[in-house]
Amino acid sequence: MNSFTPGMTRTNLGRSMSSVARFFFRLLAKKTEKGASTAVYLASSPEVEGVSGKHFANCKPAKSSKLSYDEDTANRLWDVSEQLTGLGGE
Repeated sequence: MNSFTPGMTRTNLGRSMSSVARFFFRLLAKKTEKGASTAVYLASSPEVEGVSGKHFANCKPAKSSKLSYDEDTANRLWDVSEQLTGLGGE
């Protein structure tokens, strides 16, 4: 399993922004298709078949945030996720 970032992509998430902020967001953000390209690449490209545990941006391996490598944080997130979903192994 891999992770990816779509980057700043035009979505409806900014609909509550001020009109000035929306203008700059639309100006700087990628089109939705471009933002989805890494997800499509990871799901369909033979180049990444068998690749797991990596993070991707713009269809290339990339470093994720420093915090994403913190095992204590990952374990806490896992535990909270199990509690919130009721899917814990207990």
